Amino acid sequence: MINAIRLNIILSLLCMLVSLPAYTQEVYTTVELLDKNDATSVFYAEGRGYNENDALENARINVLRKIIYEGVEGFNDGKPLLHSTSSSERNDWLKNLFTGKVATYKNFLGDIELVGDFDRDGSTYICNANVMIKHRFLKRQIDMQVNGVSTNNTSTESPQQQPAPSHRWSVH
Repeated sequence: MINAIRLNIILSLLCMLVSLPAYTQEVYTTVELLDKNDATSVFYAEGRGYNENDALENARINVLRKIIYEGVEGFNDGKPLLHSTSSSERNDWLKNLFTGKVATYKNFLGDIELVGDFDRDGSTYICNANVMIKHRFLKRQIDMQVNGVSTNNTSTESPQQQPAPSHRWSVH
């Protein structure tokens, strides 16, 4: 009887731990467009993590999740890059975008610049960063892989060929 109670307690605790979201899955609303050109955009974003590198990576992921699923004012007319969330739920490319040994999302990232210093909230590192996203390449991939839109451009453009915005980033 006591062993059954202990087993129930342990299983309950494990269920709670498994259901806790990882930092890289949390989407924070602090994402703002700072600069944009034909190929790349720079966003200001917040990130959180177990260490400084995790916090910076979380800022990058927050920007991507925000522009893909929710939209950001001033970028893509404020609309998300996904045309429909119902088709995306069944899409393997999109499901694996942020997972795996070599996560696909990294192909769409440019530079990142820490704004200010890292803050701490207990064991959590918090940062603000300017994040460059290769939006033309990202949009083309989402259109082909998820939205079912054929691109008229037959170029095999590499994301590394895309130039950065022309002036220095600034935060309001």
